[in-house]
Amino acid sequence: MPANNIAASIGKKIRKVRKERNMTLKELASRAGISQSMLSQVERGIASPTIVSLVAIAHAVSMSPSFFFEDDDLLRDNDESPVFKSESKKILRTETGMTLIPLATLTELKEDTIQLVEIHIEPGGCNRLKPISHEGTEKLGVIEGSLVVKSGRNEYLLKKGDSITINATLPHRLVNSGRAKAHAVWMIITPKSP
Repeated sequence: MPANNIAASIGKKIRKVRKERNMTLKELASRAGISQSMLSQVERGIASPTIVSLVAIAHAVSMSPSFFFEDDDLLRDNDESPVFKSESKKILRTETGMTLIPLATLTELKEDTIQLVEIHIEPGGCNRLKPISHEGTEKLGVIEGSLVVKSGRNEYLLKKGDSITINATLPHRLVNSGRAKAHAVWMIITPKSP
């Protein structure tokens, strides 16, 4: 699918969800921490959101970021195989020094959507510049290096082999304050909308 079609598809889904939740452009932009004009351009398919903006928008409407890619040929093979092939994974690199590699998204569960992501954060990097909150729970396991998890007023240092579960309704973010690249597996559990 060409990039401009992807942007248009994502924009239409954002607008649809925003209107279903009776939110104005201004409200959603404020909750997501982006400008109203940028959100308007994204909704119209004129601009493509960064992965950080897309995650912030998804969390602002209590959705999994994978929702914006569902029903497109972006994250699955044309034969509808249950196998998530490594060559079909869309590796996303953010301006904050994080690389995300989608591993799986489970949407067939009755109550929750579970997104499993492999992440790499460069020394001094983070997953987002400002903490965000959303419905649900997040679980993180550090494979290599170390990460500081900031959740609410608390900070937790996780080293290789450590894991944590946080309440995602508290403002949170991940920071690599170490000297080596951090490698972790991140699970985002988001309640489905009624």
